[in-house]
Amino acid sequence: MNVRSTVGIGSTFEVWLPCVVKRALHQTDAIPREQGETVLIVGGDADRLLRDEEIIAALGYEAIGSDHGTDAQTSLERFDAVVISHRAPVVAALDLAATVHRSAPHLPIVLATASTGELEANALMDAGISDVIGWPITSTEMATALQDCLRRKDQQGALRARNVLSLSD
Repeated sequence: MNVRSTVGIGSTFEVWLPCVVKRALHQTDAIPREQGETVLIVGGDADRLLRDEEIIAALGYEAIGSDHGTDAQTSLERFDAVVISHRAPVVAALDLAATVHRSAPHLPIVLATASTGELEANALMDAGISDVIGWPITSTEMATALQDCLRRKDQQGALRARNVLSLSD
């Protein structure tokens, strides 16, 4: 929840609520595994980037790491999702997400950040962020975020295909 108030003008309240109820995974539950979708993960620290790649690969995705997103942006069509893992200023992560979103607006973008205090809903939407998770990355949180993002992407693609079919009838 974010609150901003100015005396004599008013207050703004931003309340972040989950769009679906996510059940907690217990130790006896299996973490969902996927079918080899390709995920670009962008991070600054090489050692942490390697650990994040391993977490994503263990979930059944093909994880491709980049220490900065600019070299990968020329071939974004090969990816099914992007994870931006930053402990640096959130502004830099949002700028990178916005650049990726302009190049490939269909790609879901997950932001992994240590602090959500600087985030505003409009900034996230403008940057094309699909989901926000905690940093450092955990496998259960990443599994849920990627599953949700890719499911929504598939549903939007199916809806576009149905609309094209109904227009051609």
